Amino acid sequence: MGSGMCETVKLSIRDMQLEGKLWHSEAKVKVLALHGWLDNAASFDAIAPLMTDCCIFAFDQAGNGHSDFRPASATYHLWDDLVDCVAIADALGWERFHVMGHSRGAMLSVLLGVSVPDRVLSQLLFDGLMPIPVPPEKSPSQLAKFVSHFSQQAKVRYYPDFESMLAIRVKASGLSESASRILASRSIHQNEQGFFWRSDGRLKYPSAIKMTKEMVFAMIAEVTAPTTLILADKGFGRMPELDEQIKAYQQSVCVHHVKGSHHWHLEGDLSLCQKLCHEHFLPYL
Repeated sequence: MGSGMCETVKLSIRDMQLEGKLWHSEAKVKVLALHGWLDNAASFDAIAPLMTDCCIFAFDQAGNGHSDFRPASATYHLWDDLVDCVAIADALGWERFHVMGHSRGAMLSVLLGVSVPDRVLSQLLFDGLMPIPVPPEKSPSQLAKFVSHFSQQAKVRYYPDFESMLAIRVKASGLSESASRILASRSIHQNEQGFFWRSDGRLKYPSAIKMTKEMVFAMIAEVTAPTTLILADKGFGRMPELDEQIKAYQQSVCVHHVKGSHHWHLEGDLSLCQKLCHEHFLPYL
């Protein structure tokens, strides 16, 4: 298939099959794209086709979209996905690569840069940086919530049709109808019982441990890859905690403030998004 087209790629990773979308396969600049919480690879459907100089692989993280759920004994912590990312880069044959992440995917991008700094060339972050820290004294109650939820079995809820589910997504998320439809194309599935969200219910469960302020800042201080952060004024750009995190970087971070929603890269000013992406990757072209 030609380099300008999108290919479906299925990879066997850590006893799971993870599915993704590969754009511009022959391009020199390799970019691993990481979607946000309860989203999927379609999160990059708007911007990836425009980034013709970059080979972009966006995959449905475990428990989302068309990818397998984790085993019943497993969890869905950030670091679980972190190991998947490294395994995927290995499977693609990418020794060194860039990361492009949205929201939770941006957090993953930063942690990936900290974990394998010799492999991550740069970070392009859409409306996300690191988790908002939690005081250490809240750790016992956080752990208790984790154990309580993971002792239960996640249930699947069925709906009569696709459009009613789409309307629920639009109302709950604040996403536009068109953006919601793009994400729903990989998230809403159907079987003999009806339509359902194909995401593992455990993704909504509390984490066992959350990072303290000291942990968050220690991670940020270790980032060496050039970083571009795009913050939306109706998204995470409203959070003063991120200003503090940006100041914790030991290097300069290129920060752009844009007008739009949390999913700006999917439903915002795509010409501006393309321009900012090009500026970030220009040194590597």
